[in-house]
Amino acid sequence: MKHSVPYYFLLIAIIFNVFTSTCFKFSSYKDVRFKVSIFFITGLLCGLISAYFYVKSLKVLSLNVVYPVFAAANMIIITILSFILFQENFTFIKSIGLILIIGGIYLISKY
Repeated sequence: MKHSVPYYFLLIAIIFNVFTSTCFKFSSYKDVRFKVSIFFITGLLCGLISAYFYVKSLKVLSLNVVYPVFAAANMIIITILSFILFQENFTFIKSIGLILIIGGIYLISKY
């Protein structure tokens, strides 16, 4: 269990980074009336929480594992959420790219 804790920290960092990007997207809408919206402030707070847990995961895990997994997982989750929440384009080529990213995460984290 002790060896899996840094991976939980990394998972928390990923989740909060996804919230950060999603909140920033919501704050970019023209119909948000305030220059600094609640979405923007929430995004900043989520970004701070993400950074905190990212650094905690780096205390035990190597950077050459943490960063690729962090970046790839964020890309996968945000691509899917942007399709669901914001009706952004999702093509067959993007789905192939996501599959390749998942394979890359597996290879990097195992070897």
